[in-house]
Amino acid sequence: MEILVRFLSLYMYLFIQSFTSDFALAEDQPILSPEKIVELKKGVFEIVSPKSEDLGVVYAEPLPVDILPLAGARAQYNVIGNAFHIGKGLFLSAAHIFSVELPSQASTYAIRSVDGNIFPIKKFLRYSQYRDVVLFNLTNNPQDLKPLKLELNAEIGTQVYSVVSDLGEGIVFRQGKMVSRPYEPYEGGWRNIRFSAPALPGNSGGPLLNASGKVVGVITRKPSNESLNYALPVSELGAIPSNMAEFYYKGMTESESGNTLTDDWKFETKLPASHSELSQIAQQSLMDQLDASRQQFINKHGKEIFPLHPGVNTYLRSQVQSDLPGVVELNGGRWQFNRLRWQFVKLDDERKFFFDKKKIGVRFDLVIDKPSDIGAQNYLNDPKRVHDLILQKLGYYREVANRKIKITSVGESYKSIIHQDSYERRWLINIWRVIYNNSSFILACHPLPSSLACLWQSINTSQESGSLYNLKLSMNKRVIPYSGSVADWEQYYQADQSWVPSFLRNGNVKSKEGVVDVQLGNWNSKVLLPDMNQQSMIYVPIEYRVENPQQLVVAGLKIFPFKDRRIGYAASEMFQPLVGSSRHHRDTWQSVESKKAPYDGKVVSNQKNKTLYLIQPSKQSEMNINKKTMWFCYSKNKIAVKELEKNCTFFKSGFMQGDAPTH
Repeated sequence: MEILVRFLSLYMYLFIQSFTSDFALAEDQPILSPEKIVELKKGVFEIVSPKSEDLGVVYAEPLPVDILPLAGARAQYNVIGNAFHIGKGLFLSAAHIFSVELPSQASTYAIRSVDGNIFPIKKFLRYSQYRDVVLFNLTNNPQDLKPLKLELNAEIGTQVYSVVSDLGEGIVFRQGKMVSRPYEPYEGGWRNIRFSAPALPGNSGGPLLNASGKVVGVITRKPSNESLNYALPVSELGAIPSNMAEFYYKGMTESESGNTLTDDWKFETKLPASHSELSQIAQQSLMDQLDASRQQFINKHGKEIFPLHPGVNTYLRSQVQSDLPGVVELNGGRWQFNRLRWQFVKLDDERKFFFDKKKIGVRFDLVIDKPSDIGAQNYLNDPKRVHDLILQKLGYYREVANRKIKITSVGESYKSIIHQDSYERRWLINIWRVIYNNSSFILACHPLPSSLACLWQSINTSQESGSLYNLKLSMNKRVIPYSGSVADWEQYYQADQSWVPSFLRNGNVKSKEGVVDVQLGNWNSKVLLPDMNQQSMIYVPIEYRVENPQQLVVAGLKIFPFKDRRIGYAASEMFQPLVGSSRHHRDTWQSVESKKAPYDGKVVSNQKNKTLYLIQPSKQSEMNINKKTMWFCYSKNKIAVKELEKNCTFFKSGFMQGDAPTH
């Protein structure tokens, strides 16, 4: 194999030499003369992409662009790397400048000469993501185009020059030494060049020259943990497949609940191709690999992760019912419900904007109350309105001239996707892109009767595909309760039922003259409750089904005649704990079994409220799990004990008229 690589390297070297008639080897010069530098600059170029205005972005105040330097915000092009001519209208650069396998907002690329002229890139002729090098041509070539000569031999201690863009101010030469020849880290297939000549982010793709002005390497990267830089030796160019693009991601990892699977992505496709053509093919291949790796992970570890992990059984019997979404997580070997650190800001007298203070990286969990004049689904279908609100409430800024300017809108989304998670909940996913900092916003929302449950994140556009992939996976571990006023629930069931998950479909909520009629999942109730009206609130907790955690079920009802919750009625089920259940779960079950207060059917009074629990055994589950149905009623006002007992008995008896609850 080594002999073959050497043969290909020699072949590529001779192939490149044939492009020029003056490719004679010259003796090394101790230092590049000014005249030589002027000549060499004719073969080195900046890679640029046109700047375009973010027309949809709205700022709270005008941007102070008038005080920025011309090479900054007022320049017409972004400088993203370098390239150099090797003869016959062919150019070399670093592949990661284009990163065709990852999403990018730049779709048009060109080279810019030292005199400022622009020449669009036409086709990629050879592309190696593995070796981080690309060969391309142009739609039209500069007139005074000079090729750089190549040198296969690169020895440690040699004086070298990095020839790169100076932050958009032209091409500069920086001097240093070749320090070492480390092996390529994945397979050890070749030795890179490690050098001390300065190079900055955005300098990739430029030539690394020796003292005679010959190219010994293509500048590829600068590690974050050291000051030295790396280049691919030109002797490695012969190993690039002819008219092919090659990709190699080693050690792609799927990890969950302590289980890990590592896989590689190897892919080749034919060239020549334009940037857009190659991007589409490569990105699809990478996503196919992610899907295949996930399926392989599920096949191997599916019963060792949520929801089939054996330890999930303990969690299923003691699930927490919360009025706001939470996440199921494995913590210290125990599955549990993470309530998140919710806080809120008021939108008006009735509406609130909830967000998770303990955000995961750049991802926020949100609950946004809908406007009173429209339904949740109509609000969902106005993503700009929702996203503008998020930007304004969470605070998103652009820094210009050391000033933070608040962004109030980024306009309309560029892509919209409907995704159904594993529990048949549909999410509307919208993606926005902001050009000035190459960022993307992803917003995924699921409609509830009175609000939207959302996941929102801000990322670099190159991370868009991977973030979207992980976002979809994370949805399955989110427990989302459904709530709203009676009027909200009625509107919810009059709207498009495709947005109503199967565990709530064919439901019904009505209230008339104090009679509340609820049919949600297997929880059916029709009972007279004082003070019930269209604005009375109904909360529906959702749990993973104990007998089959791959399904979600309605876990009970909470009814509040008044929004201030001074009176409340709730119904839920309680399951017999397992050996590994929490002490609180075991103690509560024991108190219920022995009818110990407050589970003795008597009203408990204190200075703040009165409470009453009514409990009876439930039907055995499909797996013969012992469980009980619990009715809980309370009052924070001075309601008489007998009145609370009467109302709670009415509430309990209402369920007996319908189908008995079952998990």
